[in-house]
Amino acid sequence: MEMLDAFDSADFVKMMDVANDWQQTFWPFLWWREGNTDFSENDRQLLGEMGKELKRLFGRGISAEKVSVAPRWQNDRILEVWQNCLDSLSPEAKNSLGSVLELMDFGATESLDSRYSHEVLEVLRKIVARVGTLDKLPPLTTPNRSVRAAFDEAHRCYLYGFPIASAALCRTTLEAALREALRAVTEKDITSETDLYGMLGLQGAKRLLGGLCGFADEVRIAGNYAVHHADIFEQKYPPSKLQEIVGKTRMLIEHLYALPVA
Repeated sequence: MEMLDAFDSADFVKMMDVANDWQQTFWPFLWWREGNTDFSENDRQLLGEMGKELKRLFGRGISAEKVSVAPRWQNDRILEVWQNCLDSLSPEAKNSLGSVLELMDFGATESLDSRYSHEVLEVLRKIVARVGTLDKLPPLTTPNRSVRAAFDEAHRCYLYGFPIASAALCRTTLEAALREALRAVTEKDITSETDLYGMLGLQGAKRLLGGLCGFADEVRIAGNYAVHHADIFEQKYPPSKLQEIVGKTRMLIEHLYALPVA
């Protein structure tokens, strides 16, 4: 509840404090539960600080093993944190700890919680800032489901800081939207296999897009880099450039789905 209250009030400092306090108290609780109730206040503080840091490090490693093709554990840092705590604990507390491997096995779920809760809290401020840069969309005719889904996902990826996915979905959005628009105004058989490059070369597309043809090609190129050359995309499209691609995609959608003047 404290976290929700902090979120509702946009108190990011309080959110981080709540997360840190929870981490510091969880790990000592595990030892207290085993009967280690006579730790000194200094031991409790040291165990809390160590637990917080180890949870973060364990969480990164456990997560990487599940979602990365090149997982990496920060073993040197884990052992350093462990040893620094041991060097400062009382003999009684030190003897009750067991081993770092036992802690890793016991705290897997909590470590993943720590890893991702901190990531979400860190990105929340950026999400709010990015949303603030977007203008409210004007009333539009309703696009088909493919356009709506790609448009929404492109924005979610942009807000959460996934630039490669966002650019690829901007391209998907434009391709689905232009296909729908061309089918509505031309006799030419536009199939689901007709790609964006092919559609942009049609006279019907040039008439539909007018002065926005250049923007459409920029979105296409950015999406191609994102899909086929992620390493080059990262070099060519820093955050400010991605923001432009998202903005141009929005302009194209507004143009293609603008309500007719009454």
